[in-house]
Amino acid sequence: MRGGALGLSLLLAVAALTPSTASADPRPVSSESRGAPQIANLDALLGACAKMPGLAAKFSEEKQIALLAVPLRSGGTLHYTRARGLVRHTAEPSKQSVLVTDKDLVFWDGKDTKRVSLGSSATLETFARAFSLLLAADRPALEKSFALSFRAEDASDGWSLKLTPKGAALHDVIKGIEIEGHGLTLSMLRVREANGDVSTTRFFAVDTNKRYSDEEANRTFRVPPA
Repeated sequence: MRGGALGLSLLLAVAALTPSTASADPRPVSSESRGAPQIANLDALLGACAKMPGLAAKFSEEKQIALLAVPLRSGGTLHYTRARGLVRHTAEPSKQSVLVTDKDLVFWDGKDTKRVSLGSSATLETFARAFSLLLAADRPALEKSFALSFRAEDASDGWSLKLTPKGAALHDVIKGIEIEGHGLTLSMLRVREANGDVSTTRFFAVDTNKRYSDEEANRTFRVPPA
Protein backbone atom coordinates (compact mmCIF):
# COMPACT_ATOMS: atom_id res chain seq x y z
CA MET A 1 0.00 0.00 0.00
CA ARG A 2 2.95 2.37 -0.27
CA GLY A 3 3.77 3.48 -3.80
CA GLY A 4 1.93 0.80 -5.73
CA ALA A 5 -1.51 1.57 -4.37
CA LEU A 6 -1.44 5.16 -5.62
CA GLY A 7 -1.04 6.63 -2.16
CA LEU A 8 -4.56 5.86 -1.03
CA SER A 9 -4.02 7.38 2.40
CA LEU A 10 -4.02 10.71 0.54
CA LEU A 11 -7.70 10.27 -0.13
CA LEU A 12 -8.67 10.11 3.50
CA ALA A 13 -7.51 13.57 4.49
CA VAL A 14 -10.82 15.37 4.54
CA ALA A 15 -13.79 15.90 6.81
CA ALA A 16 -16.36 18.66 7.05
CA LEU A 17 -18.83 19.46 9.74
CA THR A 18 -21.01 22.56 9.46
CA PRO A 19 -20.51 25.91 7.71
CA SER A 20 -17.65 27.97 9.11
CA THR A 21 -15.34 30.79 8.13
CA ALA A 22 -11.86 29.97 6.89
CA SER A 23 -9.07 30.82 9.32
CA ALA A 24 -5.30 30.95 8.96
CA ASP A 25 -4.93 29.81 12.56
CA PRO A 26 -4.01 26.09 12.58
CA ARG A 27 -5.58 25.59 16.01
CA PRO A 28 -9.12 24.21 16.01
CA VAL A 29 -11.85 26.75 16.72
CA SER A 30 -14.26 25.74 19.46
CA SER A 31 -17.98 25.46 18.88
CA GLU A 32 -18.52 27.81 21.82
CA SER A 33 -16.63 30.61 20.05
CA ARG A 34 -18.96 30.20 17.07
CA GLY A 35 -22.12 29.95 19.14
CA ALA A 36 -22.72 26.45 17.78
CA PRO A 37 -23.72 23.31 19.71
CA GLN A 38 -21.24 20.61 20.59
CA ILE A 39 -21.04 17.58 18.31
CA ALA A 40 -22.39 15.19 20.92
CA ASN A 41 -22.93 12.01 18.89
CA LEU A 42 -22.49 10.41 15.48
CA ASP A 43 -25.94 11.51 14.27
CA ALA A 44 -25.02 15.12 14.98
CA LEU A 45 -21.77 14.74 13.06
CA LEU A 46 -23.49 13.17 10.05
CA GLY A 47 -26.25 15.75 10.14
CA ALA A 48 -23.68 18.54 10.06
CA CYS A 49 -21.85 16.88 7.15
CA ALA A 50 -25.08 16.71 5.18
CA LYS A 51 -25.44 20.52 5.34
CA MET A 52 -22.03 21.29 3.88
CA PRO A 53 -22.03 22.79 0.35
CA GLY A 54 -18.30 22.23 -0.19
CA LEU A 55 -14.93 22.19 1.50
CA ALA A 56 -11.52 23.79 1.06
CA ALA A 57 -8.62 23.28 3.47
CA LYS A 58 -4.88 23.28 3.84
CA PHE A 59 -3.15 20.25 5.30
CA SER A 60 0.16 19.07 6.67
CA GLU A 61 0.89 15.35 6.80
CA GLU A 62 3.49 13.20 8.48
CA LYS A 63 3.84 9.60 7.35
CA GLN A 64 5.82 7.18 9.48
CA ILE A 65 6.97 4.27 7.31
CA ALA A 66 7.90 1.18 9.25
CA LEU A 67 11.30 0.79 7.55
CA LEU A 68 12.33 4.46 7.84
CA ALA A 69 13.60 6.20 10.96
CA VAL A 70 12.58 9.66 9.75
CA PRO A 71 8.93 10.31 8.80
CA LEU A 72 7.95 11.70 5.40
CA ARG A 73 6.31 15.13 5.49
CA SER A 74 4.07 16.78 2.92
CA GLY A 75 1.62 19.66 2.60
CA GLY A 76 -0.90 21.18 0.24
CA THR A 77 -4.60 21.77 -0.24
CA LEU A 78 -7.74 19.66 -0.31
CA HIS A 79 -11.16 20.29 -1.87
CA TYR A 80 -14.55 18.57 -1.90
CA THR A 81 -18.00 18.94 -3.41
CA ARG A 82 -20.67 16.28 -3.91
CA ALA A 83 -20.85 16.97 -7.63
CA ARG A 84 -17.10 16.96 -8.31
CA GLY A 85 -15.75 14.56 -5.68
CA LEU A 86 -12.64 14.82 -3.53
CA VAL A 87 -9.29 16.16 -4.75
CA ARG A 88 -6.00 16.62 -2.94
CA HIS A 89 -3.15 18.68 -4.41
CA THR A 90 0.21 18.16 -2.71
CA ALA A 91 2.55 21.13 -3.13
CA GLU A 92 5.55 19.99 -1.10
CA PRO A 93 8.01 18.33 -1.11
CA SER A 94 6.87 17.57 -4.67
CA LYS A 95 3.74 18.17 -6.70
CA GLN A 96 1.17 15.36 -6.80
CA SER A 97 -2.61 15.19 -7.13
CA VAL A 98 -5.30 12.63 -6.38
CA LEU A 99 -8.94 12.90 -7.47
CA VAL A 100 -11.72 10.56 -6.34
CA THR A 101 -15.18 10.58 -7.90
CA ASP A 102 -17.97 8.04 -7.43
CA LYS A 103 -16.53 6.07 -10.38
CA ASP A 104 -12.79 6.69 -10.74
CA LEU A 105 -9.53 7.37 -8.95
CA VAL A 106 -7.12 9.60 -10.87
CA PHE A 107 -3.51 9.98 -9.69
CA TRP A 108 -0.83 12.37 -10.99
CA ASP A 109 2.76 11.96 -9.72
CA GLY A 110 4.03 15.22 -11.20
CA LYS A 111 4.76 13.61 -14.57
CA ASP A 112 2.32 10.86 -15.47
CA THR A 113 -1.43 10.49 -14.89
CA LYS A 114 -3.12 7.18 -14.07
CA ARG A 115 -6.84 6.44 -13.94
CA VAL A 116 -8.32 3.45 -12.10
CA SER A 117 -11.96 2.42 -12.16
CA LEU A 118 -13.25 2.01 -8.60
CA GLY A 119 -15.53 -0.73 -9.90
CA SER A 120 -12.47 -2.90 -10.51
CA SER A 121 -11.99 -3.56 -6.79
CA ALA A 122 -14.51 -3.47 -3.95
CA THR A 123 -11.68 -2.96 -1.44
CA LEU A 124 -10.23 -0.05 -3.39
CA GLU A 125 -13.65 1.57 -3.73
CA THR A 126 -14.41 1.25 -0.01
CA PHE A 127 -11.06 2.69 1.02
CA ALA A 128 -11.06 5.50 -1.53
CA ARG A 129 -14.64 6.60 -0.86
CA ALA A 130 -14.68 6.26 2.94
CA PHE A 131 -14.72 10.01 3.54
CA SER A 132 -17.03 10.77 0.66
CA LEU A 133 -19.55 8.51 2.38
CA LEU A 134 -19.03 10.39 5.62
CA LEU A 135 -19.52 13.75 3.91
CA ALA A 136 -22.63 12.42 2.20
CA ALA A 137 -23.93 11.29 5.62
CA ASP A 138 -24.41 7.78 4.22
CA ARG A 139 -24.37 5.85 7.48
CA PRO A 140 -25.67 2.54 6.03
CA ALA A 141 -22.85 2.45 3.47
CA LEU A 142 -20.26 3.29 6.12
CA GLU A 143 -21.56 0.63 8.50
CA LYS A 144 -21.53 -1.94 5.72
CA SER A 145 -17.72 -1.80 5.65
CA PHE A 146 -16.70 -0.28 8.98
CA ALA A 147 -17.51 -0.54 12.66
CA LEU A 148 -18.06 3.06 13.81
CA SER A 149 -17.04 4.20 17.28
CA PHE A 150 -17.82 7.80 18.29
CA ARG A 151 -16.78 9.43 21.54
CA ALA A 152 -17.52 12.94 22.79
CA GLU A 153 -15.47 14.62 25.49
CA ASP A 154 -17.91 15.70 28.19
CA ALA A 155 -15.59 18.32 29.66
CA SER A 156 -14.87 20.02 26.35
CA ASP A 157 -16.15 20.33 22.79
CA GLY A 158 -13.77 17.64 21.54
CA TRP A 159 -14.79 14.39 19.88
CA SER A 160 -13.27 11.40 18.11
CA LEU A 161 -14.50 8.90 15.54
CA LYS A 162 -12.87 5.57 14.74
CA LEU A 163 -13.57 3.46 11.64
CA THR A 164 -12.52 -0.18 11.94
CA PRO A 165 -12.71 -2.40 8.83
CA LYS A 166 -15.15 -5.29 9.01
CA GLY A 167 -14.11 -7.45 6.06
CA ALA A 168 -10.87 -9.42 5.91
CA ALA A 169 -9.87 -7.97 2.54
CA LEU A 170 -10.12 -4.38 3.76
CA HIS A 171 -8.49 -5.27 7.08
CA ASP A 172 -5.51 -6.58 5.11
CA VAL A 173 -5.05 -3.02 3.81
CA ILE A 174 -5.75 -0.83 6.85
CA LYS A 175 -6.13 -1.43 10.57
CA GLY A 176 -8.25 1.63 11.14
CA ILE A 177 -9.00 5.31 10.56
CA GLU A 178 -9.06 7.74 13.47
CA ILE A 179 -10.56 11.23 13.28
CA GLU A 180 -10.50 13.94 15.94
CA GLY A 181 -12.23 17.29 16.05
CA HIS A 182 -13.05 20.17 18.34
CA GLY A 183 -16.55 21.55 18.14
CA LEU A 184 -17.32 21.96 14.46
CA THR A 185 -13.74 21.74 13.19
CA LEU A 186 -11.77 18.66 12.24
CA SER A 187 -8.28 18.78 13.74
CA MET A 188 -6.60 15.46 12.94
CA LEU A 189 -6.95 12.31 10.86
CA ARG A 190 -4.80 9.22 11.27
CA VAL A 191 -4.68 6.19 8.97
CA ARG A 192 -3.06 3.04 10.33
CA GLU A 193 -2.11 0.71 7.49
CA ALA A 194 -1.79 -3.04 7.89
CA ASN A 195 1.88 -2.93 6.89
CA GLY A 196 2.73 -0.77 9.91
CA ASP A 197 2.78 2.62 8.17
CA VAL A 198 0.92 5.44 9.92
CA SER A 199 -0.18 8.70 8.28
CA THR A 200 -1.20 11.63 10.48
CA THR A 201 -2.82 14.61 8.76
CA ARG A 202 -3.60 17.93 10.45
CA PHE A 203 -5.92 20.54 8.98
CA PHE A 204 -6.01 24.33 9.05
CA ALA A 205 -7.53 27.25 7.16
CA VAL A 206 -10.66 25.08 6.83
CA ASP A 207 -13.68 26.46 5.00
CA THR A 208 -16.67 24.11 5.29
CA ASN A 209 -18.99 26.59 3.63
CA LYS A 210 -17.04 26.68 0.38
CA ARG A 211 -19.03 27.38 -2.77
CA TYR A 212 -17.05 26.90 -5.97
CA SER A 213 -17.91 28.82 -9.11
CA ASP A 214 -17.94 26.73 -12.27
CA GLU A 215 -14.69 28.32 -13.41
CA GLU A 216 -12.98 27.66 -10.06
CA ALA A 217 -14.27 24.09 -9.90
CA ASN A 218 -13.05 23.37 -13.44
CA ARG A 219 -9.56 24.49 -12.43
CA THR A 220 -9.51 22.78 -9.05
CA PHE A 221 -11.16 19.41 -9.61
CA ARG A 222 -8.84 18.12 -12.27
CA VAL A 223 -5.65 16.07 -12.33
CA PRO A 224 -3.17 17.51 -12.97
CA PRO A 225 -4.52 20.87 -11.75
CA ALA A 226 -4.92 23.71 -14.20
